[in-house]
Amino acid sequence: MNRKPIAAGTFYPKEKKELLKLMEYLFEKKPKSKNNSNYEKSGIILPHAGYVFSGKTAAKAVERLKGKSKNIYIIGPNHTGLGENISVMNNGEWLTPLGTVPINKTKADEICKLLGIEPDLKAHLREHSIEVQLPFLQYWFENDIRIIPIAMKDQTKHSAKTLGEILKQVASNEDLIVASTDLNHYENQKTTIKKDEKIIDDIKKMDIEKMYEDINDKNISMCGYGPVAVLLNQGFKTVEVIKHTTSGEALDDYDTVVGYLSAILK
Repeated sequence: MNRKPIAAGTFYPKEKKELLKLMEYLFEKKPKSKNNSNYEKSGIILPHAGYVFSGKTAAKAVERLKGKSKNIYIIGPNHTGLGENISVMNNGEWLTPLGTVPINKTKADEICKLLGIEPDLKAHLREHSIEVQLPFLQYWFENDIRIIPIAMKDQTKHSAKTLGEILKQVASNEDLIVASTDLNHYENQKTTIKKDEKIIDDIKKMDIEKMYEDINDKNISMCGYGPVAVLLNQGFKTVEVIKHTTSGEALDDYDTVVGYLSAILK
């Protein structure tokens, strides 16, 4: 089936011409400039807010990716509560104003088999955390991508570790894994920066246990901690924080903000 966009016109422009113009503004580099080398297996942490708030944060990291990715596993939190605890869509294409993105059915089916679950569409129909990543990836990789969309309703350490171990088996050295998350939500700038910095320090140290501990003990409302934990379970050696910002900087209103992070893991 074709999964139609639900965030176009709200999180990002729904007209192709307008969206391309925005991509050209957000990216400092041109797509053709990055395809001169072999792809390096990478993980990337990206925000999933409206582009006016987090678009620059996302683009700054995506333009650091080199070569051509073979498959892109996009793991997002399940905001709607629909579908299964771990929902893998295994068939069809995702539509955006920039075109269609096919699902790699073979890889998606393999993940489902190893998890012992059935493919699930319901969780993806109204979920924005995966969709908003697609225009960035389509633009940068010039639509030459295949995706494996995974929504996590169960973001426990156990679930993240299980999915992480399976992705280590399934993903190749030519693949990219995307963890979609926003950081602290709806507190003032000072509080959000302080809480975000705790999480960022945990991510830089690749300390999953401490990240979960800080989220619970310090009441940090990070929405995609499960996808980030999956990424940290991949055995990458380095984490480079690319950009950290808040919605307050876009609105010039610092009373109630959301934190955004982009980072690359290799």
